[in-house]
Amino acid sequence: MSDYSTSEEILPLFRQSDPETSEQAAAQHHESGNRQTNKAKLLEAVRRAPGKTSAEYAELAEIDRHEAARRLSDLRNEGLVRQAEARKCTVKGTKAKTWQPV
Repeated sequence: MSDYSTSEEILPLFRQSDPETSEQAAAQHHESGNRQTNKAKLLEAVRRAPGKTSAEYAELAEIDRHEAARRLSDLRNEGLVRQAEARKCTVKGTKAKTWQPV
């Protein structure tokens, strides 16, 4: 592992077993402010339009759907949103959990 001083703060963004490049990408994502910005966009979207899937929120917030899923999980861990019933996603066409504000 590298000697990034921020690695403890960004630990949820990568696994200890990931290559060093994953840690570097996580540090860059964290330090750029993109993680917080995307969390704020998604929290606003969930509050404004509850009951959508992560892929639907990704479209609303104009971010990558994988990023949306990760940041929604962050928001859940912080107690700001919760997962709700599953339904057919209008983006992917598959059944997916929806999200609600807490």
